[in-house]
Amino acid sequence: MSKHWNPSRSERKAFAIRMREDKEFREAYQKRKAKKIDKRMDGYYIPTKRQGLYATFDQRGAINEEDLEAFKIVASSWSTSTKCHHDYIHRVNECIRRADKSYED
Repeated sequence: MSKHWNPSRSERKAFAIRMREDKEFREAYQKRKAKKIDKRMDGYYIPTKRQGLYATFDQRGAINEEDLEAFKIVASSWSTSTKCHHDYIHRVNECIRRADKSYED
């Protein structure tokens, strides 16, 4: 996981001044921000390679039918590079964590 970049005090000040004084920059920033929020609100994502491979081949950690359904949907979405709802991806991630913990014990 990469570290989140934090601007320095002088960079924050320069950004605030530019936002206050440059109307085009401010509008472009607001447009990018709104687009990012809309994308996040969608709730449909393409599963990562790890999620897709786990859902396809390694189904340890699945404890009920809903988990197995999530595995099928995520595996199908990953193999066809289509989006699926984040709830299914979340279930697969929980199973991956469960399986990883079983190796640590």
